Amino acid sequence: MACTNLFEGGTLNNQQQAIAYANRGVAFRKRGGLPRALADFDRGIELDAGLAPVYANRGLVHQLMDEPDRALADFNRAIELDPKSALYYVNRGAVYQRKGDQNHALADYNRAIELDPKFAMAYNNRGGVFKEKGDLGRAIADYDRAIEIDPKPSPTATAPLFI
Repeated sequence: MACTNLFEGGTLNNQQQAIAYANRGVAFRKRGGLPRALADFDRGIELDAGLAPVYANRGLVHQLMDEPDRALADFNRAIELDPKSALYYVNRGAVYQRKGDQNHALADYNRAIELDPKFAMAYNNRGGVFKEKGDLGRAIADYDRAIEIDPKPSPTATAPLFI
């Protein structure tokens, strides 16, 4: 495997190796190899604990493995490292929403929209919280806004890449 040869060849510094592990982890995640993806994200964090995207990607794997508390810890760390990433707030909000914590989910979606007012996924997800709360008027308004911003379906909307 070419990626493994790079790791063993000593041509990459720690940050570059961390990114390479993270990129391979994304590929494993997309293939459904969640344990291997998790191992690569863990190794990337060992090499460089300052890369927010690696924590966020690991958080997605924990979410897919139905480990919401671990996912939250990773999204929290990603946000600490990069508090201006709307995507990290949306990802964390999705975990809160899945756990039934609508208030925290709503706060995260609101923050994502503050950071990026054209982030369709944030409106779509916030619309889901409003729907769950029975506020159908606000849910419809958010769904309308999401459709207005991004009228074409995106194959990566539910599985964003970070690095």
